[in-house]
Amino acid sequence: MIDNQPEKLNRFASSVNTEVDEKIQLIEKQALEEKSEMLEKTENKILEEVFFKIQKAVRDTEGKQRRKIALKEQSLRTDILKHRESLSNKIFDAVKEKIIAFTDSDKYMSFLEKMLQNEDMTEAEIRLSEKDMKKYSEIIKSKTGCPVKADSDIRLGGIQIVYESRNIIIDKTLDSLFEEQKERFYSEYNFNENKS
Repeated sequence: MIDNQPEKLNRFASSVNTEVDEKIQLIEKQALEEKSEMLEKTENKILEEVFFKIQKAVRDTEGKQRRKIALKEQSLRTDILKHRESLSNKIFDAVKEKIIAFTDSDKYMSFLEKMLQNEDMTEAEIRLSEKDMKKYSEIIKSKTGCPVKADSDIRLGGIQIVYESRNIIIDKTLDSLFEEQKERFYSEYNFNENKS
């Protein structure tokens, strides 16, 4: 029976070794599965974090670009408005020069006389620009029989007929005509290239 002992011992050891090997293989398999699962979870987590960082970077970049575009558009609109204003000023400066040239011409006196035609001069007072007072006040006074006074608000020319007792002013100044035409110009015209 003793002879059998080493064989039994070998079988027992072999059985234990086989069981240990199986357990080691099972543990290694589980470890590999857990490792693979952990790697996949970590990879997914990293990919998700990277995705969100990319999305945030894209949103930030889009926001910055939108702000830059909005600022550039605003700057261009301001430049356009300044350019339009400059063009308008050039136009009206040229018109003013023509008005001034007209008031210095020989035709201006007959223009003033036409303004007085068909007006009731009873209790009227005529107002002229200070410049026109020097040249035309005596002529107008002799033709109408009305007092003539200077009005510092009249700069370009023309006349105002004032009826103090009736609180009426008939404004036939080139200044008011100029301003009306300016307002009309701004309301009717623009420098938009797309206007058909």
